[in-house]
Amino acid sequence: MNQSLKNKILRRDSFTCRFCGQEGGELTIDHIIPRARGGHYYKKANLVTACRRCNQLKANKTPEEAGMTIISEGFDYTPPGRLDELYDEATELIVVRPSRRKKKKQDRYERKALLKKMGF
Repeated sequence: MNQSLKNKILRRDSFTCRFCGQEGGELTIDHIIPRARGGHYYKKANLVTACRRCNQLKANKTPEEAGMTIISEGFDYTPPGRLDELYDEATELIVVRPSRRKKKKQDRYERKALLKKMGF
């Protein structure tokens, strides 16, 4: 993940775990909808700050499946869902299982082009 994007997410979430409320410490960035389940890699609406413990507990599940809630009080929160390519708005969750080899290469080029377009 781009270090600049990671810093923006940490600042947006006030260096607080959005699952348990722990401030500071060893924080990571978690995908609300896991990438393997159709969640976007770089969209801010799909990223939250999480402590290592919460990130590992959630694993490759949505917060609802893991029995976790996202602290939204005082934060901009977009409900989970597959995120549209052009917008940070959520839509319904779609599980995608593309051909791994071809899709990875295509995703890498699309990500680079979009990040460049966004100015990262």
